[in-house]
Amino acid sequence: MLRRLSSRLDAAPFLEPVDPVRDGCPDYFQVIARPMDLGTVQTKLRDAGLHDFFADIKLVFDNAMCYNPPSHSIHRQARRL
Repeated sequence: MLRRLSSRLDAAPFLEPVDPVRDGCPDYFQVIARPMDLGTVQTKLRDAGLHDFFADIKLVFDNAMCYNPPSHSIHRQARRL
């Protein structure tokens, strides 16, 4: 499931952790208390239970929609995924 999700075109921004400098969001860690990305979900997968896996996937997209307004492409991509 994670491989299938990660291979979608819209998944590109979510494959690795947010870098506030690279991504132009200097206040990201002040707004988002629990950052999560699909690469980290993959790393945690062998130690996580099913409930934790789904919670982490949801957190990736909830964070994106929380930080970015609905008009932003990242928000829309998160909603589609």
